[in-house]
Amino acid sequence: MMPDVEPASFRDPDATVFVQDGRIFRGLSDKAARSHAAATDAGLVGELLERGWLIDHWKAEPPGSPPPGVPTNLVLEARRVPVVSYPYEWSFTMLQDAALLTLNVTEACFRAGFQMKDATAYNVVFDGSRPVMIDLTSIEQGFDGVWTAYGQFCDHFLAPLLLEAYLSVPFQPYIRGRLAGIPVTELAGMFPGLRRFRRGVLSHVYLRSKIEVRARNLATEERTELRTGTSLPLEAVLASLQKMRRLIESLESSSASVWAGYELDHSYEDSQRAQKERFVESVAQGVPGPVAWDVGANTGAFAEILAKHFGSVVALDSDAGAIDALYRRLRDAGSKGIFPLVMDMADPSPDRGWRGRERRTLVKRADPDLAIWLAVIHHICLAGEVPIAGFLDLVAETSPHSIVEFVGPDDPMSRRLMATRKVDRDDYTRELFMEAVAKRFMVEASTAVSATRDLFHLRRN
Repeated sequence: MMPDVEPASFRDPDATVFVQDGRIFRGLSDKAARSHAAATDAGLVGELLERGWLIDHWKAEPPGSPPPGVPTNLVLEARRVPVVSYPYEWSFTMLQDAALLTLNVTEACFRAGFQMKDATAYNVVFDGSRPVMIDLTSIEQGFDGVWTAYGQFCDHFLAPLLLEAYLSVPFQPYIRGRLAGIPVTELAGMFPGLRRFRRGVLSHVYLRSKIEVRARNLATEERTELRTGTSLPLEAVLASLQKMRRLIESLESSSASVWAGYELDHSYEDSQRAQKERFVESVAQGVPGPVAWDVGANTGAFAEILAKHFGSVVALDSDAGAIDALYRRLRDAGSKGIFPLVMDMADPSPDRGWRGRERRTLVKRADPDLAIWLAVIHHICLAGEVPIAGFLDLVAETSPHSIVEFVGPDDPMSRRLMATRKVDRDDYTRELFMEAVAKRFMVEASTAVSATRDLFHLRRN
């Protein structure tokens, strides 16, 4: 198979990521190779690997020739993370942990006489429930008394966390449209009056925005002096990192969660819940493949069943609070096989970035062999006003095997969703559902969970 250059890799001319035979390689320029060798000789790379902060990697020979234009002074191969997620798919605690990881790596670099040349959140991926740095070439030789990546760290990490912690605004939709993060000049306008005196806002948002606005009007020479004229002792820079760490750790989400407590207060009898678990277990046992999705995962009870049979399980839900609860539970247990994501399948992550190629849809990153859609259809079709046929088209496009729970129009939750709507939904019936299923799937198995709910194992035609 011909190697493919990672589309987002153009942003670092000294290191190009390419994929060959499913393996991840990074071709380094002479400058990047020397920096990596120096960091290795200084023991920095070994420290980061031992702490689990940096992705495992090694010097390697690719199975074929690298793509044209890729530097080959040194070629490194990195361990492949099964499911890559993006910051706008993370919960509050996930972004918080990624920020703390970035601070940890930055501090380790400073102490060893190196620095991180950037602090983008896209340098971090989650290996299950553990954040890990994947940009092997962000580490550069030398410390010049400045936290060079401070501004980018604020835009990518601090600003979204402050937005949700202090203003109760979920950050995910906001940063999905802003891959470069939230500029503090814009965030400052959201903290008028006394709000600017909340912890971290005055110094990192309000005053910094003033400085940035002032810098825009400076001549080129003055702007250069502003960038190069400040140098602090190492201990002063480390103290600023420690202060930032305490600020990040102190933040808590104030955004409301609708479904985080659903599994403790759901509408099923215990026997019905056990029946659903047995059905999912039976189907999962018989479907081959490495990847499964749990759509509408809530806090992950059924994702854990799938994880017994699939190497990687993507647990996604539009409720960030529910995903946050799942992430914290997985993190505390040291789980690696389940990948929690904040995502609404009625409005999933699109192709984003330069030429629409830098950040890809979830299907392109983790194509599932089985996807389960439990208690989802009524939310998409009734609340989201999507026709049954449209919903089943999505199910068929997503995976060859699926489990769909049909929630009838007379179900208490369906009636609740339609209670405030003036228009009756005569197009949402079990009969129409079965007709649409027959056009797209073979029904491998089915069972009635209650008088208004049925489970179906569907195999795509």
